[in-house]
Amino acid sequence: MNIQIESIDNIKIYVYKNINIEEDIRSAIKKIINKLKDYLELKGYYKVYVYYRKIGLFLNLIRVEDSLCKEGLDLSLILDDNNLVYYKTTNYSLIKKLNNIKYLDGYFYCIIDDYFDKILEKVEFGEFIFGIGTNKLLRDSLLI
Repeated sequence: MNIQIESIDNIKIYVYKNINIEEDIRSAIKKIINKLKDYLELKGYYKVYVYYRKIGLFLNLIRVEDSLCKEGLDLSLILDDNNLVYYKTTNYSLIKKLNNIKYLDGYFYCIIDDYFDKILEKVEFGEFIFGIGTNKLLRDSLLI
């Protein structure tokens, strides 16, 4: 599991393990977040944008309000498979065989899709970009 705390209102979580598709995806996500709520000090109302890919589960928790749930935690899960998840690296040779490679500010980006599995063992040479934060990438990057 990888956790990126962008701010108190924007937390990104990447879960490496496969989620059992037969299990209700909403229940699986709630279990993951409940295990982390004390560690991340989650309180208030969060929208949770969920991106499920073959290589894992990507969660973007956006705190909307905390006045209604000062001591509790309320989640609104938004399953969003249409939004893209990117892999960011400075090493072009890792991703050169993949499609839709973008370049921005010294970094190369590729879309996480079924072909990404071939470089999965090299993910420590980069990071995943998803949820809030992809707008600048889509707007300003150059397609290679």
